[in-house]
Amino acid sequence: MAKYFAVAPDSIEVVKDYATMADLYNSRKQSDSAVYFYKKAIDVDKDSAELVNYYKILAGIFKTEKNYGQQAYWLGKYCTLNSYATNVDLFNWGISYYLNKDYQQSDSVFAKYADKYPEQDFGYYWRARSNAAIDTSMDLGLAIPHYKKVIEIAGKDTLNATNRKHLIEAYGYLAAFEANHDKNYETAIDYFEKLLNLDPSNDNARKYIDILKKNLAKKDEATTGS
Repeated sequence: MAKYFAVAPDSIEVVKDYATMADLYNSRKQSDSAVYFYKKAIDVDKDSAELVNYYKILAGIFKTEKNYGQQAYWLGKYCTLNSYATNVDLFNWGISYYLNKDYQQSDSVFAKYADKYPEQDFGYYWRARSNAAIDTSMDLGLAIPHYKKVIEIAGKDTLNATNRKHLIEAYGYLAAFEANHDKNYETAIDYFEKLLNLDPSNDNARKYIDILKKNLAKKDEATTGS
């Protein structure tokens, strides 16, 4: 194949030749060469079914290399062109942006996920995490509505392990926001108590409840004294 490409004129370009060469390099884990030939195949192929296949393969190669920016790029093309893209494909697209620390883009993709699969909490959960990463100081409260939506959906089935994990994180985040940002200690305590109902061994939640109750008592004393 290498000899063939060395002597064959451009005028006889056949997409299958590029794809075959790409598959050969990919099977030998020679990713740079595989990527080069898949891109060549993409340049000359007009078959959308084949194109989405190349996009998916390229996304897989870049995932293996932990090049999440390129993985996100090719998954984006795959999901945009492929009407049969699944919720898993959309999820992986959003996660690749998140792992690349491109939180605005991951939020955008998971907004699509939430719109398409509103009965699932994954879109809202990862929107919450993306916005928490954007708003690290909690000043804007960007993650709050998404974590509340997680509670609304995941709270319907607290026996599900994934739901419980998401709920624990949501309650913890909302409690921290109420305590540190709004100084609403009663609401923060309520969130921590809900967290403890799901995770009774969470010593940090117990510790924070004790601290918040002391802060609340001081606040009441100050109000009474005035």
